[in-house]
Amino acid sequence: MLNPGQSLPPNPPPHAPFLQPNVITHISTIKSNLLAHSRYIRDTLQPHLSIPGATLTSTELATLKSIFASISAIPITLELLQYSRIEKAVAVVASGGGAWPADASLMAETLLNRWEERVGPMKNVKADLWGKGGRLEGCRKVDVGWEAEGMGLGQERRGSAWEVEFPGAGEKAYAYGHLGNEIGAWWLKPAAAFRDGIIDARHHSITADEFGAYAILLEGDSERPGAREAKGKEASDPVEAAALKLSGVNKWCHKHDNVERPTIRFLPTPGDPGIPKLTREISRGNGIRVLRMAKLKSPLAPRVGVRYDGLYRVIAYSVGPSTTDGKDRCIYTFQLARLIDPPQEGIEAALAHPTADEMDDWKDYRREKAKEKGANLLSLRWGDSYQERKKDNDSGYFSLTSEWGKNLLRGELE
Repeated sequence: MLNPGQSLPPNPPPHAPFLQPNVITHISTIKSNLLAHSRYIRDTLQPHLSIPGATLTSTELATLKSIFASISAIPITLELLQYSRIEKAVAVVASGGGAWPADASLMAETLLNRWEERVGPMKNVKADLWGKGGRLEGCRKVDVGWEAEGMGLGQERRGSAWEVEFPGAGEKAYAYGHLGNEIGAWWLKPAAAFRDGIIDARHHSITADEFGAYAILLEGDSERPGAREAKGKEASDPVEAAALKLSGVNKWCHKHDNVERPTIRFLPTPGDPGIPKLTREISRGNGIRVLRMAKLKSPLAPRVGVRYDGLYRVIAYSVGPSTTDGKDRCIYTFQLARLIDPPQEGIEAALAHPTADEMDDWKDYRREKAKEKGANLLSLRWGDSYQERKKDNDSGYFSLTSEWGKNLLRGELE
């Protein structure tokens, strides 16, 4: 730990080993440590200092200086920066804005100068999204065709869909539990979540096979909150209890442990082949993985991308008739309770994502796609019929009806 006014240790030689006291540290450990340091600065200290009048405690300041001292001994590489985004965290402190102490800002500026001597300007550091270990490794877009009805643009237009280059990637998803994923695990696109085996190929919301249902991907209007229930109101009869749940309660007390569990209501798309399998889970009590997309109309949705929010149990469901497009359909509503046995982190751990570094990767992705598609998208001034069709078929991230798409069509995107 550095004392106030103490300078950073001298810059290590270019090929110095990655060392901690008396231990040769593996590169993956260094990456993880740098990422943890980056998130501590940007997701904990920076929001705290944004509050008027807030300052760092003596412990927080000592921790910050200790972080700078430890990372100064690491011969930084582009790979380390791309993974951890530590340069952005250090730049926040170096800016001196807010209540960052002057000596900490000076230490941060010294670090940035050293790193620029090694890898070049920090502003040029971008995520290697499609490279080895990148967020979109093995994922790519492929062209697909669709009819351009009534648009006067020929009989067929081209669109795109995601493809994953890992054979059998989705087969891992046909199992219960977390499957090694932490609460809050985050992906740029559903294709990357499929690649990592937490959901199957994204044709439907429910990941299921002939033996059961294992995961749910929430988007659009598929999630509804439960309404308030008077405390202590509980039915002892299972049928009455199920009716009570479906009336819109948002707390569910198990009769064996009387523990309240937060609940949500899930409305799958009519015709989803996983619905029958999900109804069977009510008697099995297995934990179903729940993921939320940014397109989900819910306060729990991530700002961007796809996030894993933990295990839920199906506690009830109802079926009601509905007529859409002149067709009679059955609408299923499932009541899901967050699982606490076995124990798992609360939803608060998931809501911390996407973190600042994950948002950096999203912004890099968006810039890449804007450069790649900008000229083509700017030429797509084909009227409302095209935009409505596009809204129904694209991923939503680059919909021309979104604010981003409108800005792009107006030429206001940077």
